[in-house]
Amino acid sequence: MRSSRAYRYSILRNLRRMNRSTRRKVITLALVLLPVCTGSAIATAADDECTAARPTPITNAASVRVSDYRAVHTDARTLEETFVLDKEQAVRIVHGGCAHYGFDYVFEMNEPPSTPTARLVSALALTELLGEVANAGLGSAMEAVRRVAETESWDGKEPIESIPGYECVEVTLVRRDPRPAELHISIDIAL
Repeated sequence: MRSSRAYRYSILRNLRRMNRSTRRKVITLALVLLPVCTGSAIATAADDECTAARPTPITNAASVRVSDYRAVHTDARTLEETFVLDKEQAVRIVHGGCAHYGFDYVFEMNEPPSTPTARLVSALALTELLGEVANAGLGSAMEAVRRVAETESWDGKEPIESIPGYECVEVTLVRRDPRPAELHISIDIAL
């Protein structure tokens, strides 16, 4: 399941790419169908037809580097894992889905990176640490992030496609004053 933030961004990104006439038609159609599908048998049938298994933990909770581990199914298709890595780095991993499977890796940061490229470098370092305690499946996604970070041309506004049409990565910084900022690495995979 895409995180709701990633899903909204993909919808907005696709709407921006359409010409004005097509955009109006799509929005009108969505507004007409929304009341029809919300809470109806159509929405329920789509959920019931999902063949994806219930998500299982990807973190090795027994690792000496992991403390305060907790895993909670927030719904039938989503699992949220929270823990502290190396006694100082708070981590939250939310994953699950059906036709789109999503991972959202969230790292609390007291000193957030100041530029988009610095965000990518921080993301690479943090996911490398995470890879030592979790079967996170970050290979192709982080390889794409590494390639973009090396070019230093990313403006931070568009997702990075690691497998065009099937997998994309978003690296965002969420400031939450007075609490620490959060670095989000969101990966969306079309199954």
